[in-house]
Amino acid sequence: MRGTAAAAHPAGAAIEREVYPRALVRAALLQAARLHREGLEAYAAAGGGEFVGPVMSTTYPVVRDLLTPYRRTFAAVA
Repeated sequence: MRGTAAAAHPAGAAIEREVYPRALVRAALLQAARLHREGLEAYAAAGGGEFVGPVMSTTYPVVRDLLTPYRRTFAAVA
C-alpha cells in the first residue's frame, strides 16, 4: 500500500488498514465509471481515430452531494 513492499507478518501480528467512509468510496466509483464511459464515447465520436479523451468538466451532482460533508470550508481571518 502506498508504495510499500509486500511483507510477511507473523501469525497474530496486528496490522492496520485504512477504511474510507462508504460515501467516499461510492463517489470515487461513480466518478471513475463516468470518466470511463465518457472516454469511450469520445473515442467512438472520433471515428476510431485518435483518442479524444473525456469531455467531462464537472462532477456528477450525486457525487458532489456525496462529497459535501467532506469538503473543507475556509473562514476569513480578521
